[in-house]
Amino acid sequence: MISMARDLKSENRKFEIAFLLANLVVWFFFAYPEQIFSLSVESLFPDAATTSFTALVVTILVMILDGVVPARLKEVIAFWKVTNAAPAHRAFSRFAIEDHRVDVEALENAIGPFPDVPSEQHSLWIRLLNKKRDDPAVLASEKPYLLMRNLSVLALAILIAYPLMFIMTVADWWLFFGYSSLLTIQFVVVSLSAQGYGNRFVGTVLHKAIV
Repeated sequence: MISMARDLKSENRKFEIAFLLANLVVWFFFAYPEQIFSLSVESLFPDAATTSFTALVVTILVMILDGVVPARLKEVIAFWKVTNAAPAHRAFSRFAIEDHRVDVEALENAIGPFPDVPSEQHSLWIRLLNKKRDDPAVLASEKPYLLMRNLSVLALAILIAYPLMFIMTVADWWLFFGYSSLLTIQFVVVSLSAQGYGNRFVGTVLHKAIV
C-alpha cells in the first residue's frame, strides 16, 4: 500500500511542477507584457533577471510549502470546510445514498448499520479503503483526487504570494487586480475539481466494498 501511495505521489509530482511553471510563465507575461509582445529582449534584461530569479525562488518555496502541509489542512483548503472537511466524513450519510453505483442494501449487509457520527463514518471508510487500496478502479479514482487536492494548496499559495510579488515588480493596479482575479478563479476552479474528484473517490470505495 505504501509503495502504491508513493507511486501516485511521484506520478502526480510532474503535473504539480507543470502547474507551477505555467503559473510562473503567466506571471512573467503580466509583469512584462510590453517587452514580451514586442519581443524586446534588450529591454527585458537585465531588470527581469532579478525578478525572474525571485519568482523562481518563490515558486520553489510554494512547492516546499505543499510538501509540509498536512493532509487535513489540504482538505480544509480544497473543501472550504474547517471541520470534517474530507468527504469521507459524509460517506454513509450522503454518498452511499447519492452515488448510483452503490447498492445501499448490499453494503449495509456487508458492513452492518451505517454510522451517523462524521468521525466514525470517516474511520469506517478508511478501513474499507485500506482493503481495496490496490483495486485499479480505486487507484484510478484516488490519483486525480490527490492531484487536485494538492493543486488547491498550490493555487492558494500562489494566490497569496504571486500578487504580492507582482505589485512589488509592476506598479500597475489595474494589472494587479486583473492578475489577482485570474488567480482567484484558478483557485476556485481547482478546488471545485478537487471536491468533485474527492466525492467520486469516496463513492468508488463504497462501490468496490461490495464487489
